[in-house]
Amino acid sequence: MKRGWIFWDRDELPEAEFDRRTANVRSAMRAEQLDAIVVYGDALQSGNLSYLTHFFPYADTGALILPFDAPPRLVTTHAYRNMPWFNTITWIKDIVCTGMIGPACADFLASIGAPIRKIGMVSGLSLPSAVAEAIQHKIGCEVSDFSAVYEGLRIIKSDRELAFVRKAADIADRSFKDLEAASRPEMSGFEVAAELELAVRRRGAEDLYCFIQPEGSQVGLTRPDARRIRGFFSVEIAVEFNGYWAKLGRSIFLDRALRAKGSIVELYAGMCRQFLEEELVSRSARPFLDRLRSRLLGDERLTSVRLHADFGLEPYWAPHLLTSAGASQRLEGPLSFYLQARMDLEGRLSLLRMDTYMVRDSRLFLLTPS
Repeated sequence: MKRGWIFWDRDELPEAEFDRRTANVRSAMRAEQLDAIVVYGDALQSGNLSYLTHFFPYADTGALILPFDAPPRLVTTHAYRNMPWFNTITWIKDIVCTGMIGPACADFLASIGAPIRKIGMVSGLSLPSAVAEAIQHKIGCEVSDFSAVYEGLRIIKSDRELAFVRKAADIADRSFKDLEAASRPEMSGFEVAAELELAVRRRGAEDLYCFIQPEGSQVGLTRPDARRIRGFFSVEIAVEFNGYWAKLGRSIFLDRALRAKGSIVELYAGMCRQFLEEELVSRSARPFLDRLRSRLLGDERLTSVRLHADFGLEPYWAPHLLTSAGASQRLEGPLSFYLQARMDLEGRLSLLRMDTYMVRDSRLFLLTPS
């Protein structure tokens, strides 16, 4: 199985946590005058769906229909034979297995007996158009995008959620140290990925995303392949623990002559942390990144600096900072976020530094110090 056999430890994550999340979402629905929302999830974007349900669709798909004042229903393209397992991993009691998610959502909304005038869709990176079209055809209501508001709620973490992020970051950090110790010239990208997979699985990770950029590559970070690594390489990993992600990115130097140039990464890592601590409170995300970029480019040794940040909702770069919720999100907390800096030196030496941070009680914590 991709993530191992998912189970629900109610001592670790009690049902009251989902009651809290559902209440917050319904408050936001009231503000947006929504009668119901539909939250979609699949193998590549399960976070929004699992946030309210603790349901992970694996290679299938699923959707939660949450009316404002009626119990929810979960629909999935899984087979009914998996129903005993579903009943152990989610608090949702009404679960329907179907090959047609759109019509199943529409039929449920039509059956609840309350007027449905406006529905919010939560889609993540994509939502099959057939789902929204089936609802509009059956119900004849207004359909709006509720994704930015919903993900804005997900950004703010409870203490339990932050504990999962901290554990994921610890696994990523310790596993990277294992990779450094095992790295040698002429390794292939596949061998790098295998070392990481072994290290994170041994420490209890549920999933791993790994991207590698060998020396001289002009295409940026890619999935591991058979290319041999010589002087240095950059690696980015995303590690999942209990559905929460942490990310780490580093340049690893196998050539001593290059290692001296690579020391600039540590210099700028320290500068990033200092800047974060000075500028963090009450800074919204986009202006903050602009100010940090300007500061880094003050050093003439760098030919370019590219910064990316994400609030830790999915294992890949997601456009949360481009949405109204992400762009205006203040870096105050409680929350976690990733900060990636790609720095180009003369001679086209591209270096990577990415870390996972946590903000809690107006304090900044670096979770990936290696």
